[in-house]
Amino acid sequence: MLLLEVDGKALLARAGIAVPAGVLDEGGLAPDLPGAGPWIAKAQVPVGGRGKAGGVLPVASAGDLSPVRAALLGKRIKGFETPEILIEQACAGEEHYLALMLDAAAGGARLIYSPFGGIDIESRQAGADGYNAVTPLEAPALARAAHEMAATAPASHRAAILAAGLALAELFLARQLLLAEINPLFALPDGSVLAGDAK
Repeated sequence: MLLLEVDGKALLARAGIAVPAGVLDEGGLAPDLPGAGPWIAKAQVPVGGRGKAGGVLPVASAGDLSPVRAALLGKRIKGFETPEILIEQACAGEEHYLALMLDAAAGGARLIYSPFGGIDIESRQAGADGYNAVTPLEAPALARAAHEMAATAPASHRAAILAAGLALAELFLARQLLLAEINPLFALPDGSVLAGDAK
């Protein structure tokens, strides 16, 4: 089962991985916007590629919310109708990629990190510029892999990326996930990271 982004981010937040301030718009009265703008509104459907399909729109000011809601609520994306949207504070930073997935053919879990994330990650070989390795599906092995992975990250964000990798590994095992992907993982100027999306 593919969780909606809002559900995936709730899991990430509980695991200690920072996520943007957000609110779920279920189509009734317009919600109060979280914090200061600008914001980004994202259709909550169980498919990838929402941005390229028009399911992710900017909300520059509170006055822009109404037309964005009208455009997204009910919109069909890859066969799914959008019943709700996630509205979050927009964030800016370097876009990285972090994922942990079950690799049954290799007999373990595959940890992938790249300093180049975002919507075009599929056009790159994931991990080609960072880390891509299979490790046994055990907590000590995943922790060792997270330390190896973090060593390939920029020094300015190495500690935060290690913390995110360790938290993702713990979540992956605790919830028996097949995939835990953060794309983009925003690397912020202060050295911290923020999960821009969750799958």
